Amino acid sequence: MATKSTSDHGAESDELRVGILLLLAEEPYSGYEMINEAVERSGGNWRLSSAKIHPMLDRLTDEGLVRLSEVVGGGRQRPYELTPNGRSLVEANLDQMVPPWLAYVPQQPAEPPEQAPQHPAPQVQQPTQFANQGGNTNAQFQLRPGANAQFQQVEAQFSSAVNQVMQVGTEQQLERAQELLMESTRGLYRILAEDDQGTRAQ
Repeated sequence: MATKSTSDHGAESDELRVGILLLLAEEPYSGYEMINEAVERSGGNWRLSSAKIHPMLDRLTDEGLVRLSEVVGGGRQRPYELTPNGRSLVEANLDQMVPPWLAYVPQQPAEPPEQAPQHPAPQVQQPTQFANQGGNTNAQFQLRPGANAQFQQVEAQFSSAVNQVMQVGTEQQLERAQELLMESTRGLYRILAEDDQGTRAQ
């Protein structure tokens, strides 16, 4: 997938603004680290530059939404963090703030719905038929039976656990759950990015 570009500078500015706020809602990042995160989470397709990200950081600083963090060390550039006003803004509008890197992640082809075979006997012989046709690549799209059902079951259990914490959790439990959700979200984005980079490397 080619790197996405747009002539609509207003839309580009809005997505950069949202991206910075969402990243800083997770943890402090320097401008350089945000550039790397954009590349990693988009599978290499959303490439920012210092000429774009630092003016936006200056603007958000002027608006009182971000500030330079006091935490430095390890040779890293001084990171930015959300101010209390910035965090309140993100929390109030989180359901409307779509991570911009998602628009740049290559989309996988939709899987065809499974259909019950009308003739069981020929269907059982189908893998052998593919093998006899010179390694027909259609054979590699045969999914492991039950894979989708297992994933949906885990997702449903995860959603149920989140709802229970939201309903009965204490303030400390909610804070710990939020940290876990953020870490899980970062992990899922990295899986998508790693899979896409591995495909291009092959």
